[in-house]
Amino acid sequence: MHSAKDTIAAGQIVAVLDGGRHGNESAMLSSFMRLSNSETMNKTCNRFCVVYTENSMAERKERVKGFCNQAENLFVFALPSGLEVPKRERLHYQGTTHGTVIGPVTVPPFESEECWRLTIEDKRRLYGKSGKTLVGGACPDAVPKPKFADMKEPACWHFSPKELYEELIHSFNVRLVVAPTNIDHLLPMACLETSTPLIAYCHTQDHASMLKTQIMRSLWRLWMDEKSKVYQPTLSPRTNLSYLLLCSYISLLMYCIFSGADTLCCPGAHS
Repeated sequence: MHSAKDTIAAGQIVAVLDGGRHGNESAMLSSFMRLSNSETMNKTCNRFCVVYTENSMAERKERVKGFCNQAENLFVFALPSGLEVPKRERLHYQGTTHGTVIGPVTVPPFESEECWRLTIEDKRRLYGKSGKTLVGGACPDAVPKPKFADMKEPACWHFSPKELYEELIHSFNVRLVVAPTNIDHLLPMACLETSTPLIAYCHTQDHASMLKTQIMRSLWRLWMDEKSKVYQPTLSPRTNLSYLLLCSYISLLMYCIFSGADTLCCPGAHS
């Protein structure tokens, strides 16, 4: 992250999940640079721990090698004066917003509707030629990936549940999300349901197009779900609308705007 300012702007935070790969904090800290003199920006680093349930994590694996890692660090960078959030109950999990532990989080299985799965060819189109970089070479004792009868794969093997995104929006009083690493539809859906504006980077034009379709399908399911807070009782499975008209209707109603080849903006103030 580069900025001409000395610090992170007032009212802004930068949140980074470390994927359970501990030891990257120093690299993250050194990533905040000023364009004027290439020095590191003044900031504070606040560490939170996201804890996942053992059963849901184990269910995603074909074979559990050793111990099941249930913890992931969430680094939140803010002004040098410190991070300030109002104290209130967590939205989905235990404790309050002044605690440093978020959880227990249940991750959805790969067979659930929340998991966006694609054919191998579509997944290649989503990431593009330079969208996925593997470093360090092949793992000599790699744990086998789960296989599915329809031969599809998750767009992201380590995707987070929508409830976690909703929790972060709630806990840090977020009013705008900029997501340079977004892959699937779950963060956009969390932003749509909480009326939070979103700017999300897409790897390719195919990624933007496929993601838009997936968001529309997910939104339609929510509209049809009586337990959903966005349930639309006037609609039914027999509603006589063509899919094309339905997509256009949803786009206008939810103000989803796609600008350029690789940017998704969902208008709905930490940012």
